[in-house]
Amino acid sequence: MGVASPRSRRAAIPQPIPQVRASSAIALLLVVVGLAAGAAPATASARASTYYVAPNGNDRAAGTSASRPWRTLGRAGAAPLGVGSRVLLRRGGRWQGELRIAASGAPGGPITVGAYGIGRPPLIGGGRCVVVDGSYVTISGLALSGCDRAGVTVAGDSVQVRRNVITH
Repeated sequence: MGVASPRSRRAAIPQPIPQVRASSAIALLLVVVGLAAGAAPATASARASTYYVAPNGNDRAAGTSASRPWRTLGRAGAAPLGVGSRVLLRRGGRWQGELRIAASGAPGGPITVGAYGIGRPPLIGGGRCVVVDGSYVTISGLALSGCDRAGVTVAGDSVQVRRNVITH
């Protein structure tokens, strides 16, 4: 048997795994586990905002202040809603048609549809009135009249409908 050369001894010594590769692997694992659990990456449109709607509003306005509200339920339904966002209808206001909420909030940060100002609850009448396709949405403080399905059609999960006046 011969003696191993110094060169073959160096090759037999295990080399440490570089820190960058190990931390990258851990980060990738966390992303894969998060996506498998249903978590979605945050996007710019998923910011919490408050949008205002009033009968005398303008759908070309920003909609982000009570002094510059939108006018229609269609415009409010097209808003880039995210976790914790709110759509507020002016008290005393009346709308015909449908408000559709397709976005989803999250536990502890639902999307809220409610009222602002003073006076009677905002009234939505006729048709399906409020349709919620998303999850973690709260509908509160509205008057719904002459609507199908008691005023609110729900397709999502964890949707709360509370403190509304519903008449047929």
